[in-house]
Amino acid sequence: LSRLKHATRDPLAAGPGLAVRVHKTQVTSSILFELLVVVIAPVVFVLVLDESCLRYYLDFAPDLASLMEAWRINQRGREAYRPGFCSRRLLSQFSYVWLIYALMRGLFSPSKTLIQAHPKAQRLMTWFRSIC
Repeated sequence: LSRLKHATRDPLAAGPGLAVRVHKTQVTSSILFELLVVVIAPVVFVLVLDESCLRYYLDFAPDLASLMEAWRINQRGREAYRPGFCSRRLLSQFSYVWLIYALMRGLFSPSKTLIQAHPKAQRLMTWFRSIC
């Protein structure tokens, strides 16, 4: 995507200025994609579909929707939104995911990098590549 944006096949051959711009675009799009996939999309889907929030799950279950209508509790959207319940639901569902994700990114990635930089680990990886 970044090579298409900057119209180049080999950013290193075009010079350091273009290479930096290409890599900066790659990092930016990677961070935005990760933010969208890990944080924004799950929160939006829970907000839209959850019982404590907008309750649009009723659109996917017509039998349940008719039952809720008979009981007169078939509100969807703004009418179904309960401010204290929805935010509590979102925090309770995603706080563990966000915490574990932050710990993995903060602890495991640097550890993996340090292990891979060790000479014995490099020899082991070289040996493994030679047999595969």
